[in-house]
Amino acid sequence: MVQSSSKNIQYGKRHQQIAFVAICAVVAFILSATHAVSARADDKDSTLVFRENIEKAPYIYRMKGSNTKLPQGYIPALLKYFMDDHDVDLDFLIVPRNRVPSSFAQQKLDVALLSEKWIENPEDFTFSQPIARYRTVLVGEADSKNEISFNISELKSAYICAHRGYVYPELDKYWESNNLIRVDFADELLQLKGLQADRCQYAIVEEAVASWYIKRHFKGQRMAIVAEENTVPLTLAFRKDKAEYAAMFDSTISRLKANGELNILQRVFGVAGY
Repeated sequence: MVQSSSKNIQYGKRHQQIAFVAICAVVAFILSATHAVSARADDKDSTLVFRENIEKAPYIYRMKGSNTKLPQGYIPALLKYFMDDHDVDLDFLIVPRNRVPSSFAQQKLDVALLSEKWIENPEDFTFSQPIARYRTVLVGEADSKNEISFNISELKSAYICAHRGYVYPELDKYWESNNLIRVDFADELLQLKGLQADRCQYAIVEEAVASWYIKRHFKGQRMAIVAEENTVPLTLAFRKDKAEYAAMFDSTISRLKANGELNILQRVFGVAGY
């Protein structure tokens, strides 16, 4: 009887040891899983969703057939410095212009290339320091290149190739009084093609965008900048709850200004700075 009892005690101890090891393994698994989830959450917190404009060269664009995560252009070049400086990741999401407000409201977007002048509710955003001077101009037929030949208020009885959904602070004053007719297109390249096809007498396009496309798609054409419409500071707009990233981005821009790299990028892409 004593011998049998001893065997039972040893058998019970072995079971306790196995159970202890099993419990330790479960605890270790839970801790590692918790750490993994925490790490993924941290990664998610440091990932911003950036609104990618479908096509706005030289600011942001993709080469045909490109499948890289980061688009090309002046803005992605700045974002690359920002990502490297602050260990931030970016996801790029193409959102139609008319859905941008709702995408921000639903927290599907964190940041976009916008000017405070274009937004109805600027109090809901934190804006970066200006990264470019966004100058809207009229492009028309001219003998000399990029020569401002008249004031926009002098424009009368003309067809204007415009960007669908865009408002033009100065030009909008004269649509009715000056008998101007608006012809809408989906993007700036199509506007210039509309001008080339005589669907309008002028196209209203941002200066750097106009120069970029004229050099690459309309070489030899008699297209030139003939009037200035409006100029606004171009910035990045961050959701209010992402304001810390706006400060980080500003620190990157200040560094690039100080070492001269911002000026170099602006010259490379033909973008006007401050």
